[in-house]
Amino acid sequence: MAFERRKRLTPDQIKIAGSGSDTDGIQSALEIEHWKVTSELSTGYVKDLSMEYLTGTNPLTFDSWIGKNLLVYVNGVLMTIGDQYSEQTVSNISLADKVTFNIQLHLDDDVTFISIDPFIGIVGPQGFQGDQGLKGINGSPVPVGAIMTFAQAAVPEHYIECDGRILDRNTYPQLFSAIGTTYGTTDASNFRVPDLRGLFIRGWSHGSNLYDDSTRTIGSFQDDAFEGHSHPASQTDSAGSHAHSLAGWTTVASGGGGAAGSGLMNVTYQTDFAGAHIHNVSIGTFGGSETRPKNLSMVYAIKSVLIDTELELSSDRKESKVLKELKVSEDIKVIRELRESRVL
Repeated sequence: MAFERRKRLTPDQIKIAGSGSDTDGIQSALEIEHWKVTSELSTGYVKDLSMEYLTGTNPLTFDSWIGKNLLVYVNGVLMTIGDQYSEQTVSNISLADKVTFNIQLHLDDDVTFISIDPFIGIVGPQGFQGDQGLKGINGSPVPVGAIMTFAQAAVPEHYIECDGRILDRNTYPQLFSAIGTTYGTTDASNFRVPDLRGLFIRGWSHGSNLYDDSTRTIGSFQDDAFEGHSHPASQTDSAGSHAHSLAGWTTVASGGGGAAGSGLMNVTYQTDFAGAHIHNVSIGTFGGSETRPKNLSMVYAIKSVLIDTELELSSDRKESKVLKELKVSEDIKVIRELRESRVL
């Protein structure tokens, strides 16, 4: 035996395999057979196939089917009909199942036969790759003056903790350009960063009095406060007019027959009426030294400088946007010209 069949794929199996290596990207394949050459073969060897393919002439177009409905690969290289192999040909529509090799086949050569659906045809070679699209717009770097929250005590490079420190304007020109002296200064050579230690950040009212004072300026400090309120307390009822009785003894004179004497007598006294009155109630204080929500302590830090790579990103982003707008404009121009020439 000169050939040994290693694999055969039916149409259903080809659908499952998709356009992988077995089909070599040919989705219109009807059958695929892989063979291994088991002995040296001379030029002119005729291979009988168990698969069928059309030869002759297409009755609808009168084009020849020869070389269109069978692909032959040797060691992964597509063979050329009429040069490296030939098909059995007839003058009318018939099914051919023989291939004659015009090249020498060697031991262990891999030979693949692919039968193509004639009404779909052979998938043509891949076209040239189009021009690379425009570079996408790079993400913007964190701008100078942006305040970030960090979960670690040491802030990253190019950030400064918002602790109210004084910075030199010449050393940090980008940050000074962003925030100026909004958060304070001691002279014309320096400026302060915001001091956010122990503070919450509140959205600037920006002229609105919906939730805050409309006259506040950006960066202004606001001390703590407790909204005015009252605590209701009930009043005791009036006791009304009343008196208090007092029991005791008193000395009285007694005697008879002209003789003088003295004695004790049990009597009850009553105080004056005190009139209506009430009792006052006082309310004590309770709580800590401030009013606050539940919170977690982290570090606020401000971006102080854009390094060279970030400046390049920002520049590339602007350039990409301009190029994209130019490309869209050019595309529109081409479409208009094609429409005017009635190509579209």
